[in-house]
Amino acid sequence: MKRKNRKSTKENVYNIIEVANVHAGDFSYINDLVEKIIDKYTRPNFGIKFQPLSADMIATPDFEWYQVYKEIEFNSNEWQLIIDKASKNIDVWLDMFDLYSTQILENNLSKVSGIKLQASVLKNYPLINHLSKLDLTDKKIIINISGYEISDITSTVNYINYLLNCEEVILQVGFQSYPTRFIDSGLNKIDEIKSVWEGEMCFADHADSNSQDAFALPLLAMEKGCKYIEKHVLLSERETKYDYQSSFSLGQYNILVDLQAKIIESKCSSFISNAEREYLDKTYQIPILKNDKFSGDLISVQSDFDYRRSGKSGINTLNLEKKIESKYVLSSNLLSGETLKESDFKKANIGTIVACRMKSSRLKNKATLKIGNLSSIENCLLSCKKFNNVNHLILATSTHADDLDLENFCLDSSVLFRQGSEEDVIARYLDVANELKLDVIIRVTGDMPFVSSEIADILLNSHFENGADFTCAVDFSVGTACEIISVNALKRVKDYIETPNMSEYMSYYFTNNEHLFKVNRVELPEELVRSYRLTIDYQDDLDMMNKLIEVLNSSEMEITLENIFSVLDTSNIGDINKDISLVYKADEKLINKLNIETKIIG
Repeated sequence: MKRKNRKSTKENVYNIIEVANVHAGDFSYINDLVEKIIDKYTRPNFGIKFQPLSADMIATPDFEWYQVYKEIEFNSNEWQLIIDKASKNIDVWLDMFDLYSTQILENNLSKVSGIKLQASVLKNYPLINHLSKLDLTDKKIIINISGYEISDITSTVNYINYLLNCEEVILQVGFQSYPTRFIDSGLNKIDEIKSVWEGEMCFADHADSNSQDAFALPLLAMEKGCKYIEKHVLLSERETKYDYQSSFSLGQYNILVDLQAKIIESKCSSFISNAEREYLDKTYQIPILKNDKFSGDLISVQSDFDYRRSGKSGINTLNLEKKIESKYVLSSNLLSGETLKESDFKKANIGTIVACRMKSSRLKNKATLKIGNLSSIENCLLSCKKFNNVNHLILATSTHADDLDLENFCLDSSVLFRQGSEEDVIARYLDVANELKLDVIIRVTGDMPFVSSEIADILLNSHFENGADFTCAVDFSVGTACEIISVNALKRVKDYIETPNMSEYMSYYFTNNEHLFKVNRVELPEELVRSYRLTIDYQDDLDMMNKLIEVLNSSEMEITLENIFSVLDTSNIGDINKDISLVYKADEKLINKLNIETKIIG
């Protein structure tokens, strides 16, 4: 039954104004009605439909409505006058009831835009055969299918479509029951018919003109995708004998058309209207700082603000969330109770700092030992280069003479080489942060040759989303997860403890002092978590990683965490160093010392 691959255009509804038989055969009535209609409604979005018929061709004298048909018929000259007048301003449609209707169509063919076949005439073979002899290639045909099952519709439409070579076939639901009840309107059929019919649809409304249904039904049909809407009209100032039950006055019809226009306008308007935007701007609860904040601080919409309607100007939560998502920090010091403005933000300056020394008691010069074709530290720096949203990559070591050799392993000029305190790693980090004016540090140690950029992205995003001081992963393969530190928070550690004795274990100064720092622990996705050991501290670690990279290279696999896990999951390579324990997790003496030394009383 599919006619054409058309889609209904709600933004271009076409209204057919049905005159029907409200004139009761009074030529002056139909003439006055047409004049009023064409003065207000014109093509291309409006049509007017007439019902030319002959009592002797549509019925026999014994039919109960035969005399009415006699009363309401016009002769061919009268129809020509009416059609001539209407067609100057508006599309003309004709109902085909009998061979008289087809003759009126043939006589006025050039001035008629379309015809309608009622469900009652679809099996009127003489009428269909007469129509088939006319050139209808530029005409639209509405086929009313009231009372037809889907299967019958298909065969009937295909038959008519074959015989009448028209421009377009439009299926119509709706029938006249003087008036028709809402439940019988045919509204329920539209979706089912559209599921098998790709052409346009028309809805003919015959609800009681004094009811709300008379407005609701055409609008609902339009919303369901009926481009064509047929509605009866009458002259309210004249007595109307027939077809008045569902006919609108022109005043009522104006209201319907205005409602259609409003719906169309609303569908074509922007997602957020100016009035809606103004409403939100006036009623939005503005974020107001709970506590003092400082330049370089991150913010959290969940914990750093009270929300109030306020006379103060300031950016709203939506804009704050966009700033956070884009990784902005504060550019100025702010007091509790203040709102935030655009000028209070700057793009965060983010640096990856890789701490590394040449000294190693368990594996001598481990930083420069080869894993594949590169040294361990070069592999680490290469992995760090994959991090997103990073402004600087720094290899930070001590001022000890032995560590100067690490400068030769910086890959290229994009990796900065810096030396600082031999014992105070926090001071070394802060020296770099102060020099480069960093706001956020991604902390990596040089014994992590395969530190994951995927994990780094997750941790960095979470760090900003939560306005954290320190962010770490909960579970991960050792050597794959970096840590994220806000520079202002690291400065506060130094303020609390001028000489941190255990600064090599920097993270403990945050995790052991959650009363002072906002610690953000992140659960990583399962696919990024394994129990493999991917840090280098012993010969077994080195052997394992060389075997791993050998397989990756021979298989031409990129060094990603996914590929690393793929190799380890399908081999016994991970067994090489699986029995090595982390000192800071296995050595009870060290654990006790860390808990004491890194605890801040305050």
